Amino acid sequence: MANQELQDQEALNREAIEVHRRNRGKLQTRSKIPVRTPKDLSIAYTPGVAAVCLEIKADVNKVYELTGKGNTIVVVTDGSAVLGLGNIGAEAAMPVMEGKCILFKELAGVDAFPLCLRTQKSEEIINIVRNIAPGLGGINLEDIAAPRCFEIDEALQDIGIPVFHDDQHGTAIVVLAAMINAAKVLGKNLADLSVVLNGAGASGIACAKLMLGVGFEKKIDPLVKSVILCDSKGILHPDRTDLNPAKQEITKITNLERIQGGLAEAMKGRDIFIGLSVGECVTKEMVRSMAPDP
Repeated sequence: MANQELQDQEALNREAIEVHRRNRGKLQTRSKIPVRTPKDLSIAYTPGVAAVCLEIKADVNKVYELTGKGNTIVVVTDGSAVLGLGNIGAEAAMPVMEGKCILFKELAGVDAFPLCLRTQKSEEIINIVRNIAPGLGGINLEDIAAPRCFEIDEALQDIGIPVFHDDQHGTAIVVLAAMINAAKVLGKNLADLSVVLNGAGASGIACAKLMLGVGFEKKIDPLVKSVILCDSKGILHPDRTDLNPAKQEITKITNLERIQGGLAEAMKGRDIFIGLSVGECVTKEMVRSMAPDP
């Protein structure tokens, strides 16, 4: 990073800290209805609220009509894989989760609040989320390290509300959208193109599954010709003995040619490179080895 860029980044960092300190975070709770008179209070709270409760008790689906459940989500993290910062813990993850809640509110009008958990045990996180689900319209899992994130996400798909793991599904959706547009610009058929994904964590594996049409309720054809995944040790293939269960499972549908080696070998003759890991790992020679007009 150039000296001026470094100075600009340091200035931005100082301003970010000051803004967060001055506002004590980025979120607040505001009432949708006024509470200025005794009657207002009687309608919003006791005794009037009892009638609303009984309406929901008689028909639980009315919770979507009579409360904010349908427009409220929680952003859940254990602080184990926050941005590029790693396992920084629940409290240190809070500013990122507040930021995500702002995006939901400002861009989609959805009310969101952070839930930063001290536990990093999958079973405990699953139980917590299951038990808070009745008051929520959806769950956004955020910055939970692989492979636990796969287990947690899968276990929560039956709780009756949408559960979305941003690092998996959000990244995969954006990457696929970019690939579709790039193929149109280049006049290429996406189904004819081969892909290299550098990074085999939550986002890399989710991208591979989406590209290959895995995980849909109805069977669909693969959206690309083939996918190869690489991690820090090289290309994923079934003969590797150092893979966690999630990586072992993804080898069943990726790298069907059973290529071995590192990133350089993976990129030879491929059409698309997606970087979901560290930077500055691709050389000019690697790019030259790819298919024409990569």
